[in-house]
Order: sequence, then C-alpha cells, then structure tokens
Amino acid sequence: MKNRKRDVAKIRAELDAVQDAHDGLLRMEDVVAYAKDKATELHHQFDWDDRSAGHQYRLWQARKLVAIYVETLVEDTDPVRTYVSLSTDRGEGGYRRTREVLSDAGWREQLLEDAIRDLERIRSRYSSLTTLAKVFEALDVVADKARRRRRRKPGKK
Repeated sequence: MKNRKRDVAKIRAELDAVQDAHDGLLRMEDVVAYAKDKATELHHQFDWDDRSAGHQYRLWQARKLVAIYVETLVEDTDPVRTYVSLSTDRGEGGYRRTREVLSDAGWREQLLEDAIRDLERIRSRYSSLTTLAKVFEALDVVADKARRRRRRKPGKK
C-alpha cells in the first residue's frame, strides 16, 4: 500500500458506487474488483504486491487460527478461548494464554479494560437499537466500578 493521504469523501463515494452497482449490497469481491483500476482512490488503499500481501494474509490466517482454540478453564463451565490478545501486546501482535491472564491481577485488569472498550465500540455501533438499552446500562455500571477500582490503586493511571 502506498503511503498516500486518504481522501475519505472519494473513498466513500467509490464504495457507494460499488454498492449501487450491485443492488445495494457491498461485497468485498466487488470492492477489490473495482479497486484494480489504478485511477480509483480505492486502488491506493490496497497492497497490490502479492509477496507482501500474501505475508499479511498469512498473518491474518494465523490470528484466526489462534482465535478458534478454546478450552475449559474450570470443570462444568463453558469453553473459553485458549489465547487472548491484550491491547498492550498488540503492537507486537502477541497473544497470551487465558489461564495466565486471569491468574495475574494486572493482566486481568487490562483484559477487563479491553473488554469495556470493545463493548463501548459495540454500543456506538448499535446505539440506535433501543432494545439493547438495558445491556448498555449494565455496561455503564461495570465500567464505573472498574474506574473507581483503578482510582483506588496507587501507581495506576
């Protein structure tokens, strides 16, 4: 991918054009086909070098592979992911064993912060669904408790 400043309005217009051309359905195959045209803004958002794109795809496949493994942590409980990715490790693209994260107070707290942040993004995406209002209220309660707990801990941000 070239280091080129994105023109968000052009990208949006091109995505809308692709969607309109396919009966209102925006499919990734159609986006890539459109983006093959070097004159489009979308073209510059893709890595067209098969060697580097292939490597990035294999990294994505590895992430998917790691994400599917689950295990039972305690008898009579539902399986959970074997590995989790903490936001503090994502610069290196790393994962930690869920058992180890849950056994360490600092990592467990980081996992909770990450979960709250993820749920906030879900709230943002689905805020128009009033059916989920009670879920979001519960999120507020958990987030407030977590913030108060962080404030009480010395040496924490």
